[in-house]
Amino acid sequence: MIYSAMLFCLNRLFRPVYLAWGVGLMAATASAAPYQFAVYAYESKAEVEQRYGALSDYLAEALNHPVALQVLDAEEIQRAVFANRIDFMLVNPSLYEIIRNQNALTSVIATVERERQGKKSEVLGGVIFALNSSPKLARLQDIAGKTVAISSYSNAGAFRLPLYEMHKVGMPKESVNYLLTGNNSAVVQAVLRGDAEVGFVRTGILEEFFDQGRLEPDRVQVVNAKHYPDFPYLLSTSLYPEWPFVVTAQVNEETKKALSIALYSLRSDHPAALQAGVAGFVSPADYERLRTILREMRLSPFDEIPMLSWRELLHVYNAEVLGVALIIVLLLTGLVVTYWFKRKVEVQKNKLDNLLFATQAMTWDWHIDSGRVVVNSAWSSFLGWEAQDFAGFSYERWSELVHPDDFEEVMNSIRLHLDGKSPLFEAEMRLQHISGDWLWVMARGRITEWGADKKPRVISGTNTDIHVIKENQRLLDLRVRRDEALLKLPVLAETHDESSFMQIGQEMAEDLTSSQISFIHFVHEASGEIELVAWSRRTLAHYCHVENYEPHYPLESAGVWADAARAKKPVVINDYAAYADKKGLPAGHAPLRRMISLPVVEQNEVVMLTGVGNKEMPYSELDVETVQLLSNEIWRLVKLRRTQQKIAEQQLELETMAHYDGLTHLPNRGLFYDRVEQAILQQKRTPQVIALAFIDLDGFKEVNDQFGHQAGDHLLQVIAKRFLEAVRDGDTVARLGGDEFTVLLHEAGSGQDVIGIVNRFLEAVKQPVPFNDLTLQVSASIGVCLYAGGGDYTAEKLLQAADQAMYAAKEAGKSRIQLEVLEAGCGS
Repeated sequence: MIYSAMLFCLNRLFRPVYLAWGVGLMAATASAAPYQFAVYAYESKAEVEQRYGALSDYLAEALNHPVALQVLDAEEIQRAVFANRIDFMLVNPSLYEIIRNQNALTSVIATVERERQGKKSEVLGGVIFALNSSPKLARLQDIAGKTVAISSYSNAGAFRLPLYEMHKVGMPKESVNYLLTGNNSAVVQAVLRGDAEVGFVRTGILEEFFDQGRLEPDRVQVVNAKHYPDFPYLLSTSLYPEWPFVVTAQVNEETKKALSIALYSLRSDHPAALQAGVAGFVSPADYERLRTILREMRLSPFDEIPMLSWRELLHVYNAEVLGVALIIVLLLTGLVVTYWFKRKVEVQKNKLDNLLFATQAMTWDWHIDSGRVVVNSAWSSFLGWEAQDFAGFSYERWSELVHPDDFEEVMNSIRLHLDGKSPLFEAEMRLQHISGDWLWVMARGRITEWGADKKPRVISGTNTDIHVIKENQRLLDLRVRRDEALLKLPVLAETHDESSFMQIGQEMAEDLTSSQISFIHFVHEASGEIELVAWSRRTLAHYCHVENYEPHYPLESAGVWADAARAKKPVVINDYAAYADKKGLPAGHAPLRRMISLPVVEQNEVVMLTGVGNKEMPYSELDVETVQLLSNEIWRLVKLRRTQQKIAEQQLELETMAHYDGLTHLPNRGLFYDRVEQAILQQKRTPQVIALAFIDLDGFKEVNDQFGHQAGDHLLQVIAKRFLEAVRDGDTVARLGGDEFTVLLHEAGSGQDVIGIVNRFLEAVKQPVPFNDLTLQVSASIGVCLYAGGGDYTAEKLLQAADQAMYAAKEAGKSRIQLEVLEAGCGS
């Protein structure tokens, strides 16, 4: 093993020397040999060969040169690359990092893009799954101690990314038992057969099983599930770049360029793409995040130097062994100095070549002493400029192109590197395009030249375009914030009045679109009128100072911000000053630079108009979509709340009609009976005397007949009001119908006390009642029953007793009171 390690290290150390010799020899003897194209066998070799055969043919046609497809497992690919038997390859990101670490002369020229359900993605992840028939695995920790099927130890999505999720929650990789199957499909089959309880596969594999009818989606449970709106696959891990397309150093620059053009030109509907299950290829992704987690978990190639046996070296790497032997001989014969000189030149050359190619050649050199900055044409064209525009480019000009919010962080990173506190300068920043837009780049560099005083003189580096990644992240963050706002609106609608709720909802739209002002109006198309509901609090506090404004005004006289209501579609103005047909703004109105105004339309009628304004950057379609979604939800909740309020009012009205007299608004017979029953129950718990008075008006029929029903109704209303004024708090006055009233007296006391209270009713009835030019006057016969408890009395029996007493009063001459005291035990 010691000798194997020694030979491996020597091979790594001196490989550039004999590689140049070997490449030259191959060029001289096999110039017409086909290019060797390797694809990692993530499924069975036969299946992968069938999938990628058409892509191999496509590349051969594009290169006008034969291409031989090889489907190899991880170990076979590593050995083939090591032995210079591969020209280009398509592998998973984790395997790429292993090969990259072993073979410095490889580079990525493209990254795979896949598509499902109309959503394209150049990222992948891992899926941790089990069958639904198994116990529910609610947390990642629930898989501890279980048997997990995996395809290999070098797969990214199918092993290392799920392993990192375990690492993040403190689960060592030894906490589960691994069943090695060889490929992703075998993993799924192992779980289906019950050989394993859990499976790790890369994203997209389960969906292939679903689409082929080999597995029903409801049979699967995903552990540690994650969801991203624009990612179309089941997922359990964070997302990392898709498979890289890698070329080796033995491929010349002309062929690399032809390969790049062919890959980027591949359309998603091309037979080669359809057969391979890809949507095409995009610019090389940044695989640094994957390297970071591999280092953190100390996974290959960041664990240890592999040890190879003599037999393996001689059998697989015979050319390399001969090269190493040749170098050793040369060293022993005194050519040490010559070798090291050549190696130094080769390393520097390879470093520069790899830097230019792998980063797509956006390069820069900063000469610290003079402040001069040298950039190449790719750097200038990225920002929309010609190369000659950056002749004489300086640090001062560069600093003006950096976004003010990023500048200090970028300079801190540079200072750390200059002070020797970091091995390289690395920072994400925004650079200003010639159009004024800000584009995200990842800048990396290091000191490449030192002065005689051992101080840095030149920093060289590259910029990588990460604008799409950053923009996608920004859009994802915005959609998350927007969804959170939409979820908050129903809660706010329950806790705020209508105007305040609408103002808060509009302020959410203001924040989500980075606007400074916002407004919201109701629109009444039938009357041609518009009604201001609210400006946002920020608008009122800082921008709008209109005094004594009229909230209602004609739609036709409103300014351009109401064009959306007139046209029934959103209006976006990104240059208000240049916008035609403006009607002007009232004094004190917030100044406008740009704005969105849009309608909420219901049944082809505009019901609400909302708007935001004065964003620093131009408004986009996403801003319009955001404001429209929030506005539609605000109107839905306003309409729902109004409907609920109307239903509540109708329920109250129905309840009133069921329990109260429509003319006098006194309790009716049903409610009065209920209150008497309650009083009887209360009396059983707390002994007290209750009294029931039955009042019948004397002469009421004559008033009705002589003066009409309007006079009679007025008389009843006045007398009902007088009765209410005569009783005590807690007593009940009711109208049973016609000219009959009843009164329930709680804690009535003695018969004499009750007579005193009821006399007030008698006097209240006798008082004349003015009606128009008439004077109406009646009297009353009142029967009172006094009940102190005992017996089986009910409300009906008490009322019958009072009614009988009332008739006794009438027979005795009317306009009088007849009292009856009920005795205990007489209620039955």
